[in-house]
Amino acid sequence: KFVRKVGLDEGIVFHGLRHTFATNAFKNSISLPMISKALGHKDYKTTMKYEHLVDEDIQNAFRSV
Repeated sequence: KFVRKVGLDEGIVFHGLRHTFATNAFKNSISLPMISKALGHKDYKTTMKYEHLVDEDIQNAFRSV
């Protein structure tokens, strides 16, 4: 309902926005406890389901090592 109201693509769902938020937070080196708290999770394992790192992200992380 909200997506339609603000004129966004109706394929966008709230849970998808949570995934995007969490993935971007991980990519920007925000700590797991902080992301977990922001999402309201009691268990870090739940938060880890939101971590979507692609091979390129992993390679970039280790380029300077």
